[in-house]
Amino acid sequence: MSTALGTRRSAEAAAAAAPKAATAPKSLLLVVLTATFMTSLDVFVVNVAVPSLQADLGAGPAAVQWVMAGFSLALAAGLVTAGRLGDLPPCPPSGRRGP
Repeated sequence: MSTALGTRRSAEAAAAAAPKAATAPKSLLLVVLTATFMTSLDVFVVNVAVPSLQADLGAGPAAVQWVMAGFSLALAAGLVTAGRLGDLPPCPPSGRRGP
């Protein structure tokens, strides 16, 4: 009898957790798509700024290519680093209370 009760409770718990599990992939997709959009937007903004950079700095096409490559490389390195830091587990509490 107790196993039937335990089975019913675990089934109820699974049913209660089902809506949370269904919304997690949707919110994760939204976050990933937003990050992808923001990265593309950043690169487009730098592309729009290239003519004024070229005019103000007197830079040639090779210098502009270096600026774009440097910006893209820095952005990619920052994204990879931030993603790795986000994957790390949180630090355990130190047990210290107060300031």
